[in-house]
Amino acid sequence: MKRLFLQNFEDWDDVGLNIPQPPDLLHLYRDYNNHTMPERNVTSCETQTDETVEYIDSLEAAIIELKEELATVKKNLVSFLF
Repeated sequence: MKRLFLQNFEDWDDVGLNIPQPPDLLHLYRDYNNHTMPERNVTSCETQTDETVEYIDSLEAAIIELKEELATVKKNLVSFLF
């Protein structure tokens, strides 16, 4: 039981792990540019939409018609319920 309290968790050998110690931070900084990086293939992609002014105007007109139809249905529903 006393062994647990005297254990230094910063000391790699004292902890008793069965794996090799990782490299220190200074080694990682020095070795940063020595690794080969895989090449990246960059591809560009473009899209084109054929939305014309007439198509947008027809959609706006359809929205107005649907709003009017919705108002009519709501009026009929209210008159039906009361």
